Amino acid sequence: MLNYNLIIMRKMTYALISILLLLSSGGCDNKDEETSGERPRPENVVYSEVITPPSISQIDESGYKTYYVDSQTGSDANNGLTSESPFQTLDKVSNMVKEPATKVLFKSGAVFKGTLTLKDLKGTPEKPFIVDIYGGSERARFEGTGGEQVVLIQDDNIRFRNIFVTNKTGKRGMYIRAIEAGAKKNIEVTGCRFEEINWAGDAAFVGVSPTKLDIRAICSDANYNKAFGGIVIETVAKEKGPGWYEDMFITNNEFYQVSRTGIMFINRWGSRTGVGEGYNEYIDDEHNWYPNTNVVVQGNKLHYIGGDGIVLGGADNSFLDHNVCYYANFLGRTDQASVGIWPYSSRNIVVQYNESAYTQWCNGSADGEGLDVDIACKNTIVQYNYVHHNVGGGILLCNNETENHEGTIVRNNIFLFNGGAQKGSLTSISTNVGRTEIYNNIVITDSKNKRVLFSDDWGKKGKSHDITFRNNIFMSTTPTIGIFDDSYIDNCVFLNNLYYNLGNFQANGMDAGALLYNPGITVPGDMDGYDKGAFCRPTEAKVFLEGLLFDGMLNTDFAGNPTIGIGYLGAFAE
Repeated sequence: MLNYNLIIMRKMTYALISILLLLSSGGCDNKDEETSGERPRPENVVYSEVITPPSISQIDESGYKTYYVDSQTGSDANNGLTSESPFQTLDKVSNMVKEPATKVLFKSGAVFKGTLTLKDLKGTPEKPFIVDIYGGSERARFEGTGGEQVVLIQDDNIRFRNIFVTNKTGKRGMYIRAIEAGAKKNIEVTGCRFEEINWAGDAAFVGVSPTKLDIRAICSDANYNKAFGGIVIETVAKEKGPGWYEDMFITNNEFYQVSRTGIMFINRWGSRTGVGEGYNEYIDDEHNWYPNTNVVVQGNKLHYIGGDGIVLGGADNSFLDHNVCYYANFLGRTDQASVGIWPYSSRNIVVQYNESAYTQWCNGSADGEGLDVDIACKNTIVQYNYVHHNVGGGILLCNNETENHEGTIVRNNIFLFNGGAQKGSLTSISTNVGRTEIYNNIVITDSKNKRVLFSDDWGKKGKSHDITFRNNIFMSTTPTIGIFDDSYIDNCVFLNNLYYNLGNFQANGMDAGALLYNPGITVPGDMDGYDKGAFCRPTEAKVFLEGLLFDGMLNTDFAGNPTIGIGYLGAFAE
């Protein structure tokens, strides 16, 4: 099991760098380094290294018994062992006796109607059960006819690849649900497309505001459930005893017109939201907590999702990495809250290199941010993300009454034109969020969205506390008076941030070391695509001189440039 409770740190000595900086400054007299504008020159800084997610283990695919399935030329009376004598239906594959080292290949481009159930697969870590295609590169197409799901996986040691899944009036595309207690390991779903899942009718929606749609004709209130959507992963039932997943990889899939959730992890054995909660009747992280571990959700692309894009619940030492989510919460409604990408009730999660954009917030729905670190999350790292045009704001941090939301780090991200009319264009912080570090981010807004920080106590359980903002660049493209509402935060500290077109933060006393000048950022005309975040690089030289140096800073910036010894503001070191 990988341990990211403390991110990988490397201690580096910079005596020579410090001497060179001192010489180049002409031996300036000692000023208060936090307010003078000089770059601090510590001899030792402990930097955080970039964390690379694990990859699924490579397997030797020789020695497999291979079955072929073709809906047009096949017959279930065939033996299925050659492409000339293939099976025909999903039912045949569901009901066939599985043997060790089995591979089932579906004809590229062929259409299969019905459902596929995969259990008793007899796979092993070295020889997992494999589902894939043959005879071309176009995905085989599985068409559901309603019902619970199109693909049901009830076993582990499986690689599921390159299938197109649709289920317009059904609840799910794929449902992974263990039927036995204990760890279920080594599961991969990759290269698949999930389209028109729980999304009825043919109403045009691209370029249309959700306020103009009959959202309930597309997805009824009864079907607007977080447990319904593209891929839903759920742990074993309560009567079976504790169960969880290990080494699960959901990678490089596409989701389009999916409701309510794109990718959903439901771990009722992994609740840490309060003592006695969940199937596990949580005591603490060492007692009665059974998280999914080593989960990697990576490289997925999601567009037009009825509610949440990606939700990782009840996990430890896991990754949300290099995903793209556009137009989440598209079918949102009253008393329903959705965000683009987020973990909850988890520990040691890394959220990085994602692009989350255009999350909606209308029709009475709640939240609407691009990212979220939700209830009962501990030691979450949010870094290198590009978050833009989300109507409900940039990132939500929220909790309940228990003291279990702490250790969050939000660093080296770009937040661009997120909604800040009512909530925070950078962040909304709500109810008992504990120790959090927010540093070296770039936040760009305008006079219509001038509320950069919003705080409240939605759960009526107490104020948040110990939140620190430093080395951030806050700027508006049009002059305004920025709103940084920390009224529901105790010990909210602003230190050495740069503010442009947002008012005089030295005068109001919020940030005694406030820097007030134009960072020289030109916002690109076309802002869609993760690579566009790099266009938000400052051009003012002082930006790369006036940042504070401190332990925990990343050793590379948003663009991958080295940061060693550079006191920089925002997300770029050069």
